[in-house]
Amino acid sequence: MSTLTVDNCSTNDALINYLINKIELVSFVLNDELFHMRCCMHILNLIVKDGKQKIYTSIGNIRESVGYWVATPKWEEKFKDTCQQFSMTYEKKLAQDCRRSWNSAYLMVVFALTYEEVLNVVLYIYSL
Repeated sequence: MSTLTVDNCSTNDALINYLINKIELVSFVLNDELFHMRCCMHILNLIVKDGKQKIYTSIGNIRESVGYWVATPKWEEKFKDTCQQFSMTYEKKLAQDCRRSWNSAYLMVVFALTYEEVLNVVLYIYSL
């Protein structure tokens, strides 16, 4: 047996110790030195989640603004018209994020930055 990859939950440590005690050391690669591997995607997710907390207010403001403009076809059409007044094409549709998925928050921010100038003016004009 070479490795067991798990997230960073402390109960997994007890499981790992239990398994190591139940399996003969000769069954492990390198005598169990590499048996317990932390899931790097879980670690990355924790890092991103922590970083999102630092910009929580900004993401919330973008989420609220995007949600407002995509809530009804009428408001989305007004946003599209304003883009045209700024000589911008509305090809990248505004998308609201899923709070559980950090990559969707990233995409929401990227799309919002594409229309940052329009969003600022539209917020002023329509007094959000």
